[in-house]
Amino acid sequence: MRNPITIITMALLWSGMSFAQETEPQITTEQEVKVGPAIPGGGEEKKKEKKWDHYIGIQANLLLKQIISLDNTAEVNNPYFLKHSFSHVNMKGMFNVAFGYAYSRDEDKDGFVSNLSDLSVKTGFGFAKALGKKFQLGYGLDVVFGSKSIQTITIVAFDFFGGGTDSTITTTRSSDLSYGGGLQASFTFNIARNVLVGTEASYYFIFTDSKLNVETERYFDDGFSPVAITTTTLNEQTKRGALSLTLPVSIFLIFHF
Repeated sequence: MRNPITIITMALLWSGMSFAQETEPQITTEQEVKVGPAIPGGGEEKKKEKKWDHYIGIQANLLLKQIISLDNTAEVNNPYFLKHSFSHVNMKGMFNVAFGYAYSRDEDKDGFVSNLSDLSVKTGFGFAKALGKKFQLGYGLDVVFGSKSIQTITIVAFDFFGGGTDSTITTTRSSDLSYGGGLQASFTFNIARNVLVGTEASYYFIFTDSKLNVETERYFDDGFSPVAITTTTLNEQTKRGALSLTLPVSIFLIFHF
């Protein structure tokens, strides 16, 4: 028969261990739960995964010309001053969109007025290949669209002795509607975190539908007979197709986010 003192001692130790487990339960490694910082409204903080990459580019040739004072620079024939490229994390390529618009109005005291409106849009799909840690080469296909219109008004007037006048008003309207597509390539360099500098080139085949309207009105008043009005109208329409090469002389400042 076992010693009663030994049995009592074991019973006390067992009771103490059971009490400790009930009041201060231990958390094992498998039972540990990681809780993030509290956020307003309760719950745990959830980390948002980035699903889209965006590249916003702005043509910076004029800005760089003012800063560096470049006088003998090549003429920039790239009409797109703003472009946007974006892709999903599950995509191998990216969508490209570019936009350009120009408007001008000239007027002088001799009666000459000219209005110019020029819109250029392109969209496409391409791929990018990293060349080391700083450089990146892009290539793809684009579809392009353009609309350009010019209107000029010229007034020529002569005054004669005796109050006679001879004036001619010539209004010229021309419009070009263009569409096509082709290859494009780009080259960028990473100058800082999320900031790149790049250039691009393209080789497109463009169809252009051109319209020309010239209307001439002559007003003649000799001071005796009623005013005589003579109107002459010219209408022309032409269609053509041509290859258009854009050299890599435009510089884009690109922001990545």
